[in-house]
Amino acid sequence: MKTSPFEYGAATKGVTSLVSTCSTVMLTATLWLIQTCSALSSDWGPRRMSELLESANLVVTVELKPAGEKLEVKIERALKGELPPALKIEPLISASREEGRERHYASFRQDAVIWLDQLFDSNRRVLFLVVDPMRQAHAFHPACVQPAEAADRVSELLAMGMNPAPFVAAPKYVEDLDLIYLIGARFFAFHVSSPAIPGLQGFNRPDGFLEEIPWQHTRFVARFIFDSTRSPMVSLEPLAAAGVLPDFVRKLDAFHAFDHSAKSAIKTLPAQFEVTVNTNGPEKVGDLTFALAGEFLRSKLQSPNLEVVEAAYTALSGMMDSDAVPIAIVMLKHPDRKFQREAAKFLSYAKDPRSIDPLCDALDALPTCVRYAREGYDQDVNQLSDAVGRAVRNIRDPKTIPALKRAAFKGYAGDWIGMTLSWLGDESAFESLLSHLRNPDVDHYPNELVSMVQRSNLPVEDWMKQGLSSDDYVGKRRRAAQWITWWETNKEKFRIVRTWEEASRKPSQ
Repeated sequence: MKTSPFEYGAATKGVTSLVSTCSTVMLTATLWLIQTCSALSSDWGPRRMSELLESANLVVTVELKPAGEKLEVKIERALKGELPPALKIEPLISASREEGRERHYASFRQDAVIWLDQLFDSNRRVLFLVVDPMRQAHAFHPACVQPAEAADRVSELLAMGMNPAPFVAAPKYVEDLDLIYLIGARFFAFHVSSPAIPGLQGFNRPDGFLEEIPWQHTRFVARFIFDSTRSPMVSLEPLAAAGVLPDFVRKLDAFHAFDHSAKSAIKTLPAQFEVTVNTNGPEKVGDLTFALAGEFLRSKLQSPNLEVVEAAYTALSGMMDSDAVPIAIVMLKHPDRKFQREAAKFLSYAKDPRSIDPLCDALDALPTCVRYAREGYDQDVNQLSDAVGRAVRNIRDPKTIPALKRAAFKGYAGDWIGMTLSWLGDESAFESLLSHLRNPDVDHYPNELVSMVQRSNLPVEDWMKQGLSSDDYVGKRRRAAQWITWWETNKEKFRIVRTWEEASRKPSQ
């Protein structure tokens, strides 16, 4: 059978970076190189105990004893994971001067620290750690150091993860954020596996990739051929499975990321291998079924607590739960913009045709944009418009173009609304994307206009791509005037002659 190499462009240039670095890598076996610790987030924002527990492969209680310029760490017991033989935890001791006095602290990496003068109150802690292949244990987030009392909660969360059913039924946990998170983690629908590439098991939570995965509960096997003597080194046999997801696999970007790292795989990767993609989700975790888990999470969307709603939407997105789409559509008209934002974020994952008209209504309901004005910035409006724009971007339906143009005339350019219009729109979209530059109070660089020119019959001129510093207001006004003059000169002959997919395709493709 003749093989068919991946030589198709990704859907968009913006999407290409995600697809090339995440989806292509995942489905072509590059991920066998990725260790668990490398997938951990470096975001120092708040993280719940359940998130720490999921990220750590070792959770221990320890006793801490200062010894001169060192801190002895005596491991008492493992709450999660097995203690590797001869494991040592040796934090780095440093000093910091605060209010004229010097304080010493022990660092477990990634800003997880213990102030030594606080050990007089209690010298026991719970540590959330990642153990690397060299048997070195380290923290991955500032919250990885917890008080000794956290041990009881860790034990409770481990029980939640094994069997969520009793906790779902208990009134005490009706809005427990850790329970919601763990249900989402256990019932996550996207799983990749390959007997030849065990490392793929470590990439079954591709968080940054979720928006690009079609929601289709199915299972199929992709067969690959590896040949180190040719480029690309990997080719995909024609997929026999039908449906949206196999079509998505066929259209993945070329194997640039794989070829870059495949040299180290030449001796280990077999000439033929299979990758199984399963988006059905587990039928049951403990005594809780997939259907009841979805029902429980959907009930949380009625909560007045924004954190609960946000956590429930996140979990339902991972489960690919289309039954939550009608609830999200209704929430697009919630009186609080923060709730509207969470609904739009969920719909950006769902990519459901039922949301097209409601998302257009949400675009029309946005107030006049002041995102790039020097005064009047509204963060809630900014975040809502960004979420709605991303949802429309992911649906990529031409029916959204009129609403996108109306939003652009209100000043929503430079974010996902403007970029989506530049990818989908025809010649008539240019004026709406240009209109905000006629306002002298607007301050931003119009990348979406460059995108329109890239799709057109006219060349992109050097001045269009020239960078400007963020505080160069004179330069930005001069650039705006150049764009207005260029459009007045060229609008009669300006024609859109290619799709954004074609415009963003690399020459070799």
